[in-house]
Amino acid sequence: MRIEYPNELAIRLICCHLGFVHALKQSLRRTHAADYQCYLEPSDLTRLTRYTTIPAALLDRQAEDLQTLRQTGPVDGFAFLALNELLVRFSDSMGRCERIKNTLFPVTYWYFTRVFIWLLIVILTIDVAEEAGRWSIGLVSWVCLSCDASERAESGQSFRWQSGQRPAGFACVHHRNQRLANA
Repeated sequence: MRIEYPNELAIRLICCHLGFVHALKQSLRRTHAADYQCYLEPSDLTRLTRYTTIPAALLDRQAEDLQTLRQTGPVDGFAFLALNELLVRFSDSMGRCERIKNTLFPVTYWYFTRVFIWLLIVILTIDVAEEAGRWSIGLVSWVCLSCDASERAESGQSFRWQSGQRPAGFACVHHRNQRLANA
């Protein structure tokens, strides 16, 4: 077994966590891209093939590395507890995101929400028209219709990948590849 120095293990923990973030993003968006793989070592990639939930497996890997840091000495008991609690919170947040992603809202929720919002807009427009003049009716109507159209277009799309978006980790991946090329 190879002995790892604390700096190597810390860098592996950082890369593993970046891989976790990208794997969670891809899991929530249900894409088959493998952006997270560029952050992981080949041994970690072969190990991940046994798991069905890759983000959870990466959190387990981070917990094992944290335990190794605790046993070798660079991390004391208090720091270990704080970092372990942080991993637990990441796991809880991952579960919350998955529950939000899988929650179905009934049609009546969307319908009544829209009805009450439009009722508020009509009442607000009538009230503003008395103070600001009739031109404000067109302005308020245009703003509200624009917001409603964009909300309809993006309803339920928060975890889906849009073709015009740049990946969140584009700069990180580019910087890491440059660093590896210069090493």
